[in-house]
Amino acid sequence: MKHSFFFSLATLLVILLIGCSTDSGQNHTFIADTLPEDGGTITPPSGTFEDGSQVKIRAEPADGFLFERWEGDVTGDENPVTLSFFRDQQVTAVFTTAPFEAGGDGSMANPYRVSTLDDLQAIDDEQYLDKHFIQVSDIDASASAEFQHGSGFKHIGDQDTPFTGSYDGNGFVIRDLHLHIQREGGQHTGIFGTIQNGRLENITVDNSEQFLKMPSNQKSAYKTVLDQSDNFLFNNTDLSTVRGIGGLVGFNDGGVILNCNYTGEVGAHISGTGSGLVGVNTGIIENSHFEGYTSGGRAVGLVKLNTGKIINSSADVSAVGMYAYGLVSLNYGEITDSFAHVDISGSMGSAGLAGTNEGGRIEASYATGEVRGSRISAGLVLHNSGEIIHSYSQVNVDLEYAEYDQFTAAGFVAENLENGIIEYSYAAGTITATDETADIGAVAKINEGTISSTYWDSETSDLEDAVFIGNTGGATGLTSQQMSGSAAETHMPEFDWQTVWRTTDGYPVLRWQSDW
Repeated sequence: MKHSFFFSLATLLVILLIGCSTDSGQNHTFIADTLPEDGGTITPPSGTFEDGSQVKIRAEPADGFLFERWEGDVTGDENPVTLSFFRDQQVTAVFTTAPFEAGGDGSMANPYRVSTLDDLQAIDDEQYLDKHFIQVSDIDASASAEFQHGSGFKHIGDQDTPFTGSYDGNGFVIRDLHLHIQREGGQHTGIFGTIQNGRLENITVDNSEQFLKMPSNQKSAYKTVLDQSDNFLFNNTDLSTVRGIGGLVGFNDGGVILNCNYTGEVGAHISGTGSGLVGVNTGIIENSHFEGYTSGGRAVGLVKLNTGKIINSSADVSAVGMYAYGLVSLNYGEITDSFAHVDISGSMGSAGLAGTNEGGRIEASYATGEVRGSRISAGLVLHNSGEIIHSYSQVNVDLEYAEYDQFTAAGFVAENLENGIIEYSYAAGTITATDETADIGAVAKINEGTISSTYWDSETSDLEDAVFIGNTGGATGLTSQQMSGSAAETHMPEFDWQTVWRTTDGYPVLRWQSDW
């Protein structure tokens, strides 16, 4: 009897141990809910899974809905996600009503109708990046300040999934958009991060309220900062490592930007370039404009790097950086019928229109305003190894003292390098330097290329020599009176007064300009 008792107890213990040992291999319950119920489905659905198994869970929105986020044992907006089943799991897929309730099907003939900020942000969903859109009302975008946990509006399209469709602003305005600018990182950044052979037209972004709230000393302060800028080199036409930051577009890869306007502030990290409209342009920018403030290691009014075409476009810009340029930082392409009105400061370098014209062409373009620098400054372009034709500078150049070995200022181009051509152009601005050892040229500090049929105002510049170093031929100094009014035709006879230039009460202007 006693032996039987111990045998039964031992048997019971074995059974209990076996039961405990199999607990670790039991199945776990998976509960999958959707909110709202008809918003979509989850694959796989509710069920059971073996202990330790890993299962990919995907939310599939129904027609008229978009997946927004996960709740429960999974959070965030990543889709699909992988669950590890070491315990029971419960998730809820939250769906939202699809955007563009105003209509459209995304085709060219019937574009999606954009009427709200949520519509605008939804374009970044991969399923919409190749579609066509038209804005049908003004958009108050102030709520974008709370997007992405307070970091702002997420750019539409990136290098891996660019925007390839079209967007027509249709004459309406986007106001007070808080743009998420990645001050560090590899992605191109703007309202549109990357567009590839896409088309943007008639877009107006008015962020002037943000700009007006900036302290006045921040808008115009002259800063001396360390030289830590992004050093893309001359002749670097491999754009894979060049990051673009622009108010409207980070990287325009072969697309068309037409009749677009951005007003506000675009800032970049000290290692980057803040560009008013477009970061990198390999396509066409036409009849488009920026007005406001830019900053960064390089601060530029319109475009950081151009290998495409800029036509009839402009910047009215206050800029502060180690380098500051009115329209373009580096030009390999074409700039035609364009201008910059500037109030800019660059501690390392500054120019009214462009930093470097490397084999590009600048035609019928000009700059006006004020340029300040501590090392090298010029009225129109710092370094030219391309062609500048039918252009002018009415920029006052102020070379301020700083602890550098060499100081350079010029009324038109600081360095006209080998293969550089300057034709049918003029410079008419003041040139001042606080250091008497500065190298100053009325037209160019260095001329290793060709200058022809070019003039400068010898009174405003207070300079008798067109070039400080190099070939001095091809440029003529005139008085302010000789360059003004009808007298300009007599004293600047090589200019094409019939189709390119016209006289005014002051200096000559280009015929495409509005009446002065």
